[in-house]
Order: sequence, then structure tokens, then C-alpha cells
Amino acid sequence: MAITLLLGMSLQPSIAQEESVTLSEAELRSIVMLHHPIARQAQAGIQLAASERTRTRGAFDPRVEYERASKTVDGLAYYEYRNTAWRIPTWFGVEVKGGWEYLAGNRTPETETLGANNYVGVSLPLLKGLSMDKRRTDLRKATIGIEASENERRKMLNDLLAEALEDFWDWVRYHQWERSLDSLLQINQTRLELIRASVREGDRAAADTIEGLAQLNQWQIAYQEAQLNRRKAQWKLSDHLWMENQQPFLLPENVKPDSTAIREYAQQPDPGRLEEWTSALPVNNPDWQALTYQGQQLRVDRKFFRQELLPDVRFDYNQLGKNNNLIRTMQQPWLENNYRYGLRLSVPLRWSAERGQLQVTEWKIRQNRWKQDWTGWKLTNQARALYTEQVALQQQTVIQQQMLRQYANLLQLEWLRFRQGESSLFLVNARETRYQETWQKLLELQFKFKRSAVGLQQVAGRLVSK
Repeated sequence: MAITLLLGMSLQPSIAQEESVTLSEAELRSIVMLHHPIARQAQAGIQLAASERTRTRGAFDPRVEYERASKTVDGLAYYEYRNTAWRIPTWFGVEVKGGWEYLAGNRTPETETLGANNYVGVSLPLLKGLSMDKRRTDLRKATIGIEASENERRKMLNDLLAEALEDFWDWVRYHQWERSLDSLLQINQTRLELIRASVREGDRAAADTIEGLAQLNQWQIAYQEAQLNRRKAQWKLSDHLWMENQQPFLLPENVKPDSTAIREYAQQPDPGRLEEWTSALPVNNPDWQALTYQGQQLRVDRKFFRQELLPDVRFDYNQLGKNNNLIRTMQQPWLENNYRYGLRLSVPLRWSAERGQLQVTEWKIRQNRWKQDWTGWKLTNQARALYTEQVALQQQTVIQQQMLRQYANLLQLEWLRFRQGESSLFLVNARETRYQETWQKLLELQFKFKRSAVGLQQVAGRLVSK
């Protein structure tokens, strides 16, 4: 029965006691990616970034405005004014506008046109804001923020999976060690019974019974310690297990690693060439990519602040028409009759704020570049260290496996000699202890390899695909 089924529903006590439950590496990955709160938080970050981009796009939304005003004093109608206008901002800073006006009254300005009028025109920057303005800056940064949030999601999941997988293989290690000691207890119990029978028949000295019992007690203590370590590793692994209803899930005692995980634990695949890991770091490592996106946003800011150093010159033009026929107004020749234009110029005398903003941005870009260089060098060295560790662990594991076979042969020969009366139980126990120490060391080397492999994948950003 797969553990995934247990996480999708409430556990029944009878099922938890009667059925054997297994957990695989693939199931752990799936559970973490789907249900872990950090995974949900990472996905929410993308939605936040998308909402921020929607907000910045609002600066380019067309707008409709309506205004109505009138004034009457002592029975004299000063004015009555109505205006329905629309504005369409564009990407290049040009704003297209138009509307319908009505003005009547006895105290209206001489520069205004009475009656029903309409107009259509444009408002455009000539220097400052022509190639970049605040609206475009915010939208470009928000667009980069979408990619940055996706990268942040990968980083959070990459780190989360690395921690979960390390805890998973630690759990597999102690599960294997507990099984080994449990089997050893059975062997020693059987051996002790055989020795007692031999003592009763006068074939063995009574001291062998004490020697056998001491060895059994030693393995009982070791088994209890291994069981405790397995439980602690299992509880730690439960930190990463959550159900669909966002409730944490504690692995029950009957959960075991599946057979595939046990086989994979003993395997040590070739890590390949070091250059394959280090060359892809700038593209795949989330920390490196985060600095890249930060640099892109800073360069957008720099372009905007450079524009802020230019004089603010804006040209407004309205083509005027009578009544409400806006289409006829647009068809009339422009800059010949029935038009109004304006030119506005604003120049700071010192540009202190603008120069300060640009200088701050320039220094931030330099800091980002320095940090990126340092991060790249640090990650490259981390990859080198983890890769070298894997190669060394592979060699050590081969030697350790040879030693394990050798000690197994020595233990078998020593037991055979003991059965023939040519050896002592003390030597058999010594051989057995040495064999178990070698087996435990092999499990530790295999765990170190798995931890190093997970760490290298984490540094390379390969635990989560783009």
C-alpha cells in the first residue's frame, strides 16, 4: 500500500496496524511538491508577482472622465459646463485624448468657446519620458518580477527537496541498520541456545554461555539504539509530509522504505564530468539567477533615472470641432484651423535628486555585479567539493565492500573452526563485531554519497526542473 494513499485520507487504526506501508523517493517528491506549506507559499509568490504586473499595467488602461459644473448667483447664470473625455495612454509615452464639451453662461472666460464642442488630440513628451518613463519602468520591472518569482519558487523547492531527500536517505540508512541488528539478534539468540545445549551435554565450557550472553546483550543495546535513531529519523522525515487538507502527517511505525529505495541506497552512479556541473551553474542555480534578475531590474531603473536628467518638455495638441461630430473633427486638416496647442517646459536648476537617484542605482548595479561574481565563485567551489567528495566516496565504498566480504569470510571460517573445536567463542564474537562495524561503516559511506549527490544537485539547481 503506497504512502500516497494514506496522505489523501484519514488513517484507520486497523489499516495502520495490519498492512505494511512503503514510501519511495518518488512519492516523497510528489508529496512535498503538492502539499508542503513551503511549496504552496512558493506558488503564491508567482501569483503575487502576476498581480503586481496587473497593477502596473493599470497605468496604461484607457480612462473615461466626466465633469459637470454650474454657477448661479442672484439669479444670474454665470456658467454651465459639461465635459466627457477619454484618454488612451500608449507605450511610447504618447497619450491620445478626446472628448465633448458644452459651455454656456453670462460670465464665461473670453478664451473659451461657447456651445457644444468636441476635440481630439495628443500629448507627447519631447525629451524627458520619451524613451522611458515611470509607467514603463514599473511594468518592465514587474515583467522581470514574474520570471524572478518563478526562479524564487524553484529556489524554495530546490532547498526544500534537498532537505527532504537528505532526511529520507538518513531514514533509509537507519532502517537498514535496524534490520541488520535485528537479524543479528536472531542469530545470536540461536547461537546461545546451541551453546547451552552443548554445555548441558558437556561439549562446551560454561564460560561460553556467559560469553554468548554478553554478546547478545551487546547487540540488544545496539539494536535499541538503532531503533531509536530510526524513529528519530522517521520523525524528522515527517516534517516534510503534509496531507491535502494542510494537516501535518506523522509516519506510523509500520512505514518502511520501498524496495526500490533500498536498492538505490546501495547504488552510487557515476557523477559524470565536473565541467557538466559547473558550466550550467549560471543558468540553473537559483541563487545565481536571482542576482541576474535583480541586475536586470536595476538596469531598467538606470535607464529611467537617466531620462530623469533631461528637461521636461511636453507638447499638447487638440483638434477642435463643433457640435458632437468627433469623426468629422478628426478628418479636418490639422494645424490649419480649429486647433489649440501648448508647450510646457520644466528644468531643475541643479538636478540634485535626479543625479542622486542615478548614482545610487549605479552603485547598486556594481554591488550586484560583485555579489554575482562572489556567488558564482562560491557555488563553483561548492560543486567542486561535492563532486570530489562523491568520487572519493565511490573509491572508499569499493574498498569497504571488499573489507565486508573479507570479514564475512573470516566470520564464517571462525564459526566453522569453533564448531570443530579449533577456536573460541571470543574469537567468533570478535569477528562478528568487526563484521558489523564494517557493515555500519559501509552504510555511513553510502549515506554520505547520497547526501553529497543531493547537495550537488541542489547547487546545480537540478532538483526542480524549470
